[in-house]
Amino acid sequence: MRSDDIKEKLACSHRLGYDSGTMNDLPLPGKSESESPHRPKDVATRTPGERLQALWNEPLFQDALKAYRRLAKEGCDIGVVLDYVGKVAGYESGNLGRLGLQIPTGQEISRNIRAISRQLTKLAHRVAELRGIWEFWAHMVDAEALYVPEELQNIAGRLSCVCTEGVGEWFLQRDAIIDLLEHVRTATGRPHYAEVSLLINAELIWRATKNGRTIPDMVFDPDSLKMIVKRHKRRQAASVKKRSEMKQKAKRIKSMEYSPEHIFGIDPLN
Repeated sequence: MRSDDIKEKLACSHRLGYDSGTMNDLPLPGKSESESPHRPKDVATRTPGERLQALWNEPLFQDALKAYRRLAKEGCDIGVVLDYVGKVAGYESGNLGRLGLQIPTGQEISRNIRAISRQLTKLAHRVAELRGIWEFWAHMVDAEALYVPEELQNIAGRLSCVCTEGVGEWFLQRDAIIDLLEHVRTATGRPHYAEVSLLINAELIWRATKNGRTIPDMVFDPDSLKMIVKRHKRRQAASVKKRSEMKQKAKRIKSMEYSPEHIFGIDPLN
């Protein structure tokens, strides 16, 4: 694929809405201007159009064009790559589930579940004390409430089996990065961290320049992308293990059966 073709695809992507006019203001530390050889130079004194045009002469954008060409040659769908790169640059960092939707964390929900389970257990004990009153259990049989203490304990147990891993976690930018790297890995056989890093950083600078904002630092270096994938795999493995444990526990609770013999040691109907 020629450089002109890639430039045209990039231009089309912005016209089609990949460039939303917003900038992903990442408050993350990075290299200083003197330490960032890819940072565009002398763009503040130019018109917006001149600044955007000048970006194509910068080393970062030249390298980004080569990265697009390399990925396209190895089988990547450039339209899909552009879409994911645009999402990474357009989404804000952080947990939008917490910041935007005010969803409680999994830890907070777990604490609420434990508190409810304790209350249910206390209620079960109180009902069991009533059932222990002489001949009162017969009235509970008439009301089909003989096993209420065990049922309350069962409910408390089933609530404790609810897995809260991942609740309230909505990291759109992180998920877009993972999807982008997975697409590249599937298409080419490896994730191409260096090339993906160039594409993301070039897109961030393009958007910042277009919207007259501060040029961001190179926050998505290859090592950062590798760490994102590593942590994602670690979270996935922990979540799968936790869910499996909770399912096994729930099956054991569900299989429990109650009988007069189990409660009283005798059959109360005889």
